[in-house]
Amino acid sequence: MSAPRTSDNALECDWGTAAAWTFTVTNNGSAFSVTGKTLKFMVKAKLTDADADAIVTYTTTPNLAISGSGSNIITITLAAAAFASLSAYDTHNLVFGLKDVTEEAILAQGTLKVLPAVVRAT
Repeated sequence: MSAPRTSDNALECDWGTAAAWTFTVTNNGSAFSVTGKTLKFMVKAKLTDADADAIVTYTTTPNLAISGSGSNIITITLAAAAFASLSAYDTHNLVFGLKDVTEEAILAQGTLKVLPAVVRAT
């Protein structure tokens, strides 16, 4: 069996705004159920950052949810305040990873661009 993967590897969102992404997990073209698996989604400033230094770490609902008839659709919901520690005035080029911890399989990884908040509430 090859490692299950998703096809999404470049994400983007606006600073201070909630966002959601859906990943469809397949293995050799077929749905790969992640029900009962321990999943982890992380966002880091650099690929070499330690897990403890991640900007965002999600492991449970409501930020990480499984759906679909094959239980192979994972929706990551990013809270509006997820990047509050980052400057609202800059573009941030980050990295993300979605892992099936149970199987030790990387389901998705890539870049996440956080765009500056051009208009901010006062």
